[in-house]
Amino acid sequence: MSNTIYGVDLNQEVKPEQVRDAMVECFYSAQKGDPNLISGLMLSREECEAMVKKAFSGGGGDFNNPTKESIMAALQQLKSFAGRFRDPEIIEAHAREVMKLVEML
Repeated sequence: MSNTIYGVDLNQEVKPEQVRDAMVECFYSAQKGDPNLISGLMLSREECEAMVKKAFSGGGGDFNNPTKESIMAALQQLKSFAGRFRDPEIIEAHAREVMKLVEML
C-alpha cells in the first residue's frame, strides 16, 4: 500500500499547499481514469491548474494561500463542475482521496 496520495507523503505533516497541489494532480489524473473521455478532450496539467484556481476563486478562497476551508469549498466547486461530464463514481473516488489529505490538516 502506498504511503502517498497524489504525491503527498502521508508519513509527513501535510500542509494546505500540498493538498492544493494534490488537487491539481487529482483533477489531471481523473481524466485518465475516465474510459468515456474522448482523448482529444483531455486537459493539460496547466489547464487543470487553471480549473483548480477558478474553483478556489469560485469558493471564495485564494489558490496561493489555501486554507482547510478554502480547499473544501474548491473541492465542492470541482465536483460540481466535473459532475456535468464525468462518471460520478470516478469523481467520488478522487474526492475521497483528497478528503483524506484534508483530514490530515
